[in-house]
Amino acid sequence: MKDALLAQGDYNVILVEWKDGAATLYGQATANTRIVGAQIAQLIEYLQNTTETTAGDMHIIGHSLGAHVAGYAGERTPGLARITAEPYFQYTDKVVRLDPTDALFVDVIHTDVPSFYSVDIGLGMSQPCGHVDYYPNGGYQQPGCSSGGLTSVFEWLITGASFTVRSVLLFTDSINAGQCPYRGYQCDSEDDFDSGKCLPCTGSECGRMGFHADDVKPAAGVSLVKYYLNTGDKSPYCRYHYKVTLAIASGKGREERGNLFVKLTGSAAIVGEVEITEESTYINPGSSHSFMVTSPQELGTIQKVALRFEHDATFFDWGTWGWFHTPAIYLDSIDVYSGEAQTSASFCANSGKVEDDETEIFQNTC
Repeated sequence: MKDALLAQGDYNVILVEWKDGAATLYGQATANTRIVGAQIAQLIEYLQNTTETTAGDMHIIGHSLGAHVAGYAGERTPGLARITAEPYFQYTDKVVRLDPTDALFVDVIHTDVPSFYSVDIGLGMSQPCGHVDYYPNGGYQQPGCSSGGLTSVFEWLITGASFTVRSVLLFTDSINAGQCPYRGYQCDSEDDFDSGKCLPCTGSECGRMGFHADDVKPAAGVSLVKYYLNTGDKSPYCRYHYKVTLAIASGKGREERGNLFVKLTGSAAIVGEVEITEESTYINPGSSHSFMVTSPQELGTIQKVALRFEHDATFFDWGTWGWFHTPAIYLDSIDVYSGEAQTSASFCANSGKVEDDETEIFQNTC
């Protein structure tokens, strides 16, 4: 991260080494965060007294216990510009954890939201605790990570295997991410985001996760704003988001159950066939379904959409068996909205009929 910051701009980067205070019993390590935070605050005060810098020039970045070190430093430093962190201390009083009063701008990245005391056992927190809180991939298991944060720590303790925290990699990647903006979408929940309810976005509803998060800030006095986005399994992690909406025709066909797959073809790139239903879905005439599709590249102008329907019967619902009819769905149109480019395209097919395990190409503009 240090190297990425120095390559990006003319910054003075100070690394805080407190491994002797952190590599101890957890209760003692949490207590030590207050001491380290106080020492950082003293350093900032010294720099202000001996140089031309001000607290408004300072940006503290911390992970896990380091997030709360940053909070304690900010608590003692009036006017601190910014804190970026991935925290722990789920649902504790804000006196002992990071909160929006610790800096003029506090942005938080949640990549391991289960807490230590939850059923899933993690090292993070789901509770929003900044001016803005980002939840890549819902904040749970990250693509490319074979195990959760706590499991990785145990593996490190037992085998000595190295591990790198994903939130640190995401922030580092965002420093010099090029054109990909790490766009996050203001949303109430992961389910709402996955079903496309949070696109399109305007103004502060369109956040930017990572180094450039302060490009988009909520209005004065507003905090705990949640943003969701998806990322990839390796660097560059940033992804472009596309909302795909299927308008099922009324008066044609019948209720069907199955899975849906799409392939998006744009003027600049193609997204190969991906499944957009996480599990078998009931598709009824006259209904509408929206899904999120991501791409490591911006697709450009969407030129066509290929849709495949895979029928899936269930033993407990004889109506899905398809013994006396050929399973098929009928569409009026498919709409594709680009979250980053904020453009949309609508496509129709000649018949709109998609039979079981068949692919229909939609490329005629509606």
